[in-house]
Amino acid sequence: MAGVAIELTGYDELMRQLDRIDDTLSRRLTRDMVKAAGEIVAARARTLCPVGDPSHEPEKKPLRETIAVEIREYRGRTLAVVGPQYPAGAHGHLVEFGHDIVPRGQSRSVGKGRLSGAKKKGGVTTGRTQPKPFLRPAFDSTRGQQMAAMERILNQAIRDLGGG
Repeated sequence: MAGVAIELTGYDELMRQLDRIDDTLSRRLTRDMVKAAGEIVAARARTLCPVGDPSHEPEKKPLRETIAVEIREYRGRTLAVVGPQYPAGAHGHLVEFGHDIVPRGQSRSVGKGRLSGAKKKGGVTTGRTQPKPFLRPAFDSTRGQQMAAMERILNQAIRDLGGG
């Protein structure tokens, strides 16, 4: 899996400014910044998400409508998780990365789950769907917008605190 590196110029100045803000406000500010960046990625992913056949299961929500942003906080780290939500968008990874086409009912050996080492029944595949990436290109194409949104929120917070 390829890593993603983001270079942030002015990091020392940013840290000095954040040190001026108490922890509670800093956590809220960090969440707001990450959420703003995540929303930009989600909006772009919705435009890039392929549209399936509307006549195939028309009662189900289209994949693009399931793309959402969820903020998660860990020790010293705040992340925006962007992607299709379960259960309606549970197949999003299959669209993003492609998958083997296996005839219905032949994907597992009888009585065995994948965790126990079961393989496709008889190795039957009828082809492979092409990947149609929409999340990774959305992230890559909006990096500048994400950084600008985070800077905008940080600058507004500094102005609100009377720092310039």
